[in-house]
Amino acid sequence: MTYSKYDQTELSKLCGRVVFTAFCTSMLHIGMGIVKPLLFQSVMMPCNILSEAVFKVNYWGYSDQQEDLKRPFVPPSVFDGWKKKKEEDKKEEKKEEEKKEEKPEEKKDK
Repeated sequence: MTYSKYDQTELSKLCGRVVFTAFCTSMLHIGMGIVKPLLFQSVMMPCNILSEAVFKVNYWGYSDQQEDLKRPFVPPSVFDGWKKKKEEDKKEEKKEEEKKEEKPEEKKDK
């Protein structure tokens, strides 16, 4: 699959999500008279569209060589921040263990 075809597929998926969200929000507003989701989506939907990787590459002109913009695009996950925190914690623990291992060796040399 070419980059062009892949991007068209991703844009089609994005349009489908936007239409579905707009439909659901409209039904909440028309059917039940709820205004908050309508206001919320009127702000968040453009923000979400502009932050999509396919939109950044094709319309904003970002380089697709950046880690988060490489194809195939990986959708953001709710747990991304948690995963990064866990990885950082593991790295810190390894550094602390290495420091603890170095200290006894220094004492032996003295």
